[in-house]
Amino acid sequence: MQFESAETLTKTLRSKIITSDEVVDIVRSLDGVHPYFPKREVFVIDLILDRWNNFKNTDFRENPRVWKLFNDTWVKIGDENLQKSLFKKLKFPGLLQSSLETFNGIEDTAKVQEYVESVNTTCDLLIKSVTSLQLPYEANLSILAAATQICSRISYANRVEFLMNLINLTNFDSQLSKLTNKLSSIFSDILLLPILDYISNFESNIIDKDIILTFKGYIMSALFNADIIGLDTTNILHEFFDAKKSTISHNSAVIIFEIAMNSLSKNNFIQLESIYTMIVDVHDALKPDLLQKLSSTKKTMSHEFLFKLIKDSFQSLDKVTNPQEKIRDWSLIRSILKLDIEIAIELSNEILALLLKNYHFFEKECQQIWAEFIECHISAREFFGFFGRLRTYYDHDHNVSKFLCAREYRLDINKRIGLLSGLHLKELISEYVADMVSTSRSKISAILLSIITEGLVHLNPSQLSEYRPYFQEVYMIDDINYAEQWAVKYFLMDVFDNIIPLDMLERYKNKDIQKVILESPRINLQTFMFFLKIREYISMDIKEIENALMKYLSINKSSTFAFLILKNWYTIISEEFDSQNIRNLLEMLCLNSNFSLLLEFMKDDDIFEEPNLIHKLIGYLSDNLTESAALDVLKIIPIQCYEKSSRVSLIDRLASLKINESVIDALSHLLIFPTFKTRLETDVGTFFELFKNSIDLNHHSEKLLTTIWYHHAHSNDSSSKDFTYNLVNLVVANLSKLIDVKVSFWLAYYIQIYDEKRVHSNLRKEYFKAISAYSDKQSNLMPWLLKTLYQLLIREADLSMYQDVIKDCIQKYKLDGSNSNELKISVFMIYTLKDDSDFSFILAHYLALRSQGCHAMELLTGVSEYLKLTAHYSSEKYNAALHLVCCALNDNTKTFHNYLLEIVPSLMLNLSKQNHIGQKLTVRLLSATYTSITQGMMDINSLTKFISTLKEILISKPWMFDQYTVELLLPLSLEICNSIIPTTDFSNVQLQNNRIFISLCRLLSTLFTVHRFKLNQRYHVIDSLLCGMMKYVINSQFYGLTEECAKAFARCVITFCEPTTNTSTKNKNQTTSKVNEIKKILRKHVPILLVNYTELVIGNSIDNEIRREIDPALYSMLNVISSSELQWISTLLGSTGRQYFKSIYAEYKRIGKWTEQ
Repeated sequence: MQFESAETLTKTLRSKIITSDEVVDIVRSLDGVHPYFPKREVFVIDLILDRWNNFKNTDFRENPRVWKLFNDTWVKIGDENLQKSLFKKLKFPGLLQSSLETFNGIEDTAKVQEYVESVNTTCDLLIKSVTSLQLPYEANLSILAAATQICSRISYANRVEFLMNLINLTNFDSQLSKLTNKLSSIFSDILLLPILDYISNFESNIIDKDIILTFKGYIMSALFNADIIGLDTTNILHEFFDAKKSTISHNSAVIIFEIAMNSLSKNNFIQLESIYTMIVDVHDALKPDLLQKLSSTKKTMSHEFLFKLIKDSFQSLDKVTNPQEKIRDWSLIRSILKLDIEIAIELSNEILALLLKNYHFFEKECQQIWAEFIECHISAREFFGFFGRLRTYYDHDHNVSKFLCAREYRLDINKRIGLLSGLHLKELISEYVADMVSTSRSKISAILLSIITEGLVHLNPSQLSEYRPYFQEVYMIDDINYAEQWAVKYFLMDVFDNIIPLDMLERYKNKDIQKVILESPRINLQTFMFFLKIREYISMDIKEIENALMKYLSINKSSTFAFLILKNWYTIISEEFDSQNIRNLLEMLCLNSNFSLLLEFMKDDDIFEEPNLIHKLIGYLSDNLTESAALDVLKIIPIQCYEKSSRVSLIDRLASLKINESVIDALSHLLIFPTFKTRLETDVGTFFELFKNSIDLNHHSEKLLTTIWYHHAHSNDSSSKDFTYNLVNLVVANLSKLIDVKVSFWLAYYIQIYDEKRVHSNLRKEYFKAISAYSDKQSNLMPWLLKTLYQLLIREADLSMYQDVIKDCIQKYKLDGSNSNELKISVFMIYTLKDDSDFSFILAHYLALRSQGCHAMELLTGVSEYLKLTAHYSSEKYNAALHLVCCALNDNTKTFHNYLLEIVPSLMLNLSKQNHIGQKLTVRLLSATYTSITQGMMDINSLTKFISTLKEILISKPWMFDQYTVELLLPLSLEICNSIIPTTDFSNVQLQNNRIFISLCRLLSTLFTVHRFKLNQRYHVIDSLLCGMMKYVINSQFYGLTEECAKAFARCVITFCEPTTNTSTKNKNQTTSKVNEIKKILRKHVPILLVNYTELVIGNSIDNEIRREIDPALYSMLNVISSSELQWISTLLGSTGRQYFKSIYAEYKRIGKWTEQ
């Protein structure tokens, strides 16, 4: 549209009937010359402000294009005073609030995102020119509520920046410092739920860490702030849950409880209990989860509240029929026992009754409760009394004896026997032995004594001798019908050498005595275990024992019984048992096709030294090839244990089965050594058919193929040469006719990959020709074919002779929106091999493909290979690529920053030493990457890859790191460390935290080793960095860090404290002098770390495993310092800290300090 004058233009723009889109189009079309229109920008801003102030005209408010026009024009004005003058005309609070609320209800996410981007820019501009707005408190709440709701439902990359801009613009933080009970209630009504939903949606994202901490801080300030006079948090939350109960999600409810749990004092039981009750009234399923979270802290609830809760759970278990509800109640009971150990002792009888009633039906849950029940007694120093309670309960219900005979429940007690004091243990042994030898022949005493005796193996061997005299009378028991004695006698023989008198050995060797015992109606498994133990002591005929054992096992069918017998006496069984009985034992071990115990049995490598047993096992497995677990066991048995003749028939039988992963893996294992006699190794048709049916099993089939092919390719036998010749001819024929294309392409590719001598050129030629002929773009096979073509081409030394093939593929598979991502990736990889391809074009396509959801790994393979070739042939082109990425990273739009950062490791890895300009550009690249990390632009995978790359090039390319670059790594490491975010659940966040932390520790260890002398003036920065990392390790439960993180941190500190030199000098005195110089510097800085550690430990609860892993690092630090530094540390610490540090130092002198002894 043409305008003759400014007057005509302004008249048109001010028209009441013109639409917002028409206004934008007209203004955008003006070229700045015609018509002459001074102060055009002021007019446009005035016009937009006028339309925005008209609340009835929603067209201008809801059009993102108008907001963009406002932003562009506002920047052009430039004059800050004029901007402030214009802005005074705008009713911005009402505009912002109504617009956000309107767009919050729009379903078109693309339009909403466009609007949010525009408003974000507007807020950013206003912050720079207007500073902040003074808005009413409720208006601020409504604005933030609408904004967080919008960000929760759209995928907006800059959501954190948008929300922080709104917070800064509205000066919301200052209003939170002046809250009252009423204002807190309004906060709860308007903003609480939206920010809870936001935290729930984005808590696992690193880029949201800061805003989530801000939001949690708001909740704490509004609802749990002790400085607010008259704050009634309980009533506020009660109203909140009443009003919003239908919209509060599980995660949001958990977040409220976590914040309450962390905010309230340890003794504020009533308020925490009220909040817990409100939450579980809305989400009943959260009962155990919330208590589990509470148990991970030092806080709890009142004894009365938890007592009532556990009693309700007992009643619920009796009433409910839904299995899931029962499991929830079991979990709740366990959580309560963790929180209040007194309940376990107070309700011992009820808990035992509950376990006896349910342990057959809820095995896992009962085992967990039982273990927790025992732990409660130990924590309360009532472990000795625990045995008394079991014995007393036996008088009430004799069934407890069966419960205690169950192996899993016995183990939970006997592995903790070492926690009893020596005095208590002797008292229990004396009491139970006395009961056994008395005429009463107490059953429960024998069972408890057998548990104690079995647990003696967990004691220090030097302690065992003092308990031996207390058991002497056990072998005086001569009552054959006293079945419980055999377990005690067996375990005693297992623990103590030669404890059984010789005359007793001879007595039990007597067949008449054996017969009487073995025919007793009260015989049990421990009787046979006792006799087999006797066989270990002396040589004797065990035929009668063997027959009686097999009879007993045939009646009492139990895979656990068979497991115990086989596990302990497989040598005796292999050498002395009848073949059929061995077979029967193996069948019992795998009762009901359950091979789990067999797999456990096979963990002992010594089993494979028993050929008779192993051959029987192979025979049994061969008869059960339809069971996938049987195939798993076949793979465990070393190939040397198979007889060649049986292996041939077994392979042929496997090849005839329905093909799956287990079959293919078993075949791969059995063919590790070739036989050259199976159908699979001799008949091309059988070979081809098997892989035709297994091609979709990916690397499983690949392993089998390469195993067979390797044997034939490296054999000089004529039959092997015939096999390879016939197979290649078959594949070539199929490719030329395009029949059986999938398996033929697959076989052709792997034959070429493993054709080390390049003897099958005809196959390669036919393969390329077939790919060109097979042009079905819709086929799922096409992406894979192009990737295989790529893999074959990059193996070539000279790509110039294959440019026609490359260009033909690119031309044939031009992409459009309908193509799958896999095909796009494949074509992109081929394009990177084109000799005239330009990096700017490759980068543009990479960014476009990543934004369309294509995975980075394969795309980066193509980019990395391109950069590798470019670095080799043209430093100038490589430097242009470096410069391009640096410029892109410094671009303020940040749209593709995360994708650009994925390329950085490849650029650094392929830099050559001769490229001096490239080295300077790499420093700029590293600096730009550091800036991006500080802004949270790098995702977890890119971050860990980047850290690993830095570690690699610190060793392989030390010349890349000048003084500035080495020093840059320290603040960079600090930023990486700060990307770790709190988490209390085992989740992706915890895994991310562990990956980041361990990678960072390894990077720093390498830095300290390779570039120690460039850090001499930066030890104060290293102190800050290591202190920050130490905080994360000490608070490992809060951040989800594991013992591996503590171990990695300890190695890092040890490397820091124990300098080495990488100097090439042959002068040992000079080397020693440099090390001593470093140690002198370390003495000034290590005390800071020790003081920080001491203060962190006394102020936090540190996990014992974490402490154990950190100890070597402490000893390494203590090795560095002298007496003067010790005095300095003592001065810096308070009285509690000094006492704790003294204990650390005493432990160091006892076991940590190096001595010649």
